[in-house]
Amino acid sequence: MLVPEPRSLRLQFIDARDLAVWVVSMAEQRATGPYNATGPVPRPTLEDLLETCCRVANPEARLQWVAAEFLTERDVDQWQELPLWIVDSEHAGLMDVDISKAVKAQLTFRSMEETVRDTLAWSQAHPEWQGPAEQDVARPTAGLSPEREGQLLTEWDLRGPKTQEA
Repeated sequence: MLVPEPRSLRLQFIDARDLAVWVVSMAEQRATGPYNATGPVPRPTLEDLLETCCRVANPEARLQWVAAEFLTERDVDQWQELPLWIVDSEHAGLMDVDISKAVKAQLTFRSMEETVRDTLAWSQAHPEWQGPAEQDVARPTAGLSPEREGQLLTEWDLRGPKTQEA
């Protein structure tokens, strides 16, 4: 599976269930003001998330780390074709938002493994959300197509081990 460097890229995301519980609690408390509500704490790396995904979904999956420069030179779309991956300095702060105010207001986070496991289960239970849209119903479209991923991996492999990042 093609995955983008850097492995150490810090991420922020939140399980919608954690956000929903917190928003309801804040409404019940009549709390007001701006909050940045994402997470988790501590912030995982891209490698942490992808290793968790492999452990939960397919322990035999092999991650092929590919240099960001290689991907950007080939116009791989950050965030859309490789979700959660942003290396463009213009968006450097997107995954680095201060959430301390929300955490002080009791925002909590379930384990990344639970979120991954439950998201996978939901996806498998809702195949209608996979593939092309029918009857003008919008479907999420993100990620590399299998053909594009294969093409990029082949080209990466042809570069040879001396030019690939560890």
